[in-house]
Amino acid sequence: MNTEQFIDRLARERGGPAPHARPGHPGSRADRVRALLAVEELFVGLATDIAADHGSPTVAALLGMITERAHRRIGFTQILAADAARSTLAHELPARTLNHLRGIISDPAGFLSGAEALPEDPYTVPSGRPQHKDTPEFLQKVLGINLFEARDRIQAADALLPHTDVNGIPEPARYPGIAGALGKAATITEREQMEALPDGSAFIDSADDIGTVHLGKVWYPETAPITLERAAGRFLPARVLHRGSA
Repeated sequence: MNTEQFIDRLARERGGPAPHARPGHPGSRADRVRALLAVEELFVGLATDIAADHGSPTVAALLGMITERAHRRIGFTQILAADAARSTLAHELPARTLNHLRGIISDPAGFLSGAEALPEDPYTVPSGRPQHKDTPEFLQKVLGINLFEARDRIQAADALLPHTDVNGIPEPARYPGIAGALGKAATITEREQMEALPDGSAFIDSADDIGTVHLGKVWYPETAPITLERAAGRFLPARVLHRGSA
């Protein structure tokens, strides 16, 4: 079963699929978000159930590999979500809408069953002072992350995804060709993980700079190389663009 079939099946279980949000994409936007929430519940439930079964070391090892890979791949979707929030001016959403969304996240049963609908998007430009001054502040306060991490996600989106600048002019990704591999990129948050990167690896660090690993050091295009230990102490979180095999 592929993604589209899963979305369509869930929609039919609620009484029939809604009109398509986009041509070739079954289900409404709400249908697709419901499917995403359902997958999250399934993943956590299955992982919890498998972890409780201590009968197979092979299965335990595979569970660890699956959850770690999922954690790494989610890092790229965080960049996509930040870029989507910026492009749609999500920081201007009113407090009542955000509170409604928080309610869905804290208790998704009604939304998953179709008994509860998504709040409607604003029809007009909000008047008065917005809830958040910009996208980084929105990410910080709504997602519960620190301001530096919010800034890093926006900078990563600028570097790795096509986007529109503040004047509405389309801008290409600064590093074309890299974004296609990011769905499999590893998100590094621990020093030990970064210090263990083998020669031939490449990563983008929290300062939005790309470094390559050679002879135990990180080489940047315009600065002197530094040790992996020093880089790990200063530039986390980072994302692996290519993992060497040395």
